[in-house]
Amino acid sequence: MRLRIYLNGDSSARNTHISIHFILLRGEYDPILSFPFGYKVVVCLYSQIESQKHVIHRFQPNVLSEYFKRPQTDMNEPYPISRFASLEHIQQNDNPFIRENTMFIKAFIDFRVIPNEQLEQVCNINPMYPPTTQQQLTILK
Repeated sequence: MRLRIYLNGDSSARNTHISIHFILLRGEYDPILSFPFGYKVVVCLYSQIESQKHVIHRFQPNVLSEYFKRPQTDMNEPYPISRFASLEHIQQNDNPFIRENTMFIKAFIDFRVIPNEQLEQVCNINPMYPPTTQQQLTILK
């Protein structure tokens, strides 16, 4: 998988939003993976101030769409999330998303059902933890 991030938006959201494109790539393990790709995808723009909320976008792929079928070339056409985050919101003075010219965006695949009220907790798990520790922390919360 690949994410393309357009900081000034793509064609339909140019100069109004950050756009993100989700792309399935062809890989050596494709013969043993399940297609079409049907897992929920969660993309999170982190607030770097504890009291602020993250920008979270999740989607359930349409398994009938060409975007999520097994790639026949190097990569499928990108699935656009054109209006991921408003530039007006991101560019305001003292915003919580950019500190020292740095933004943090995390994307993960939701292999299980995560209720909306737990998404914030799941996004807060440190990605440097080993996957087993991350899973245990998610269960504990």
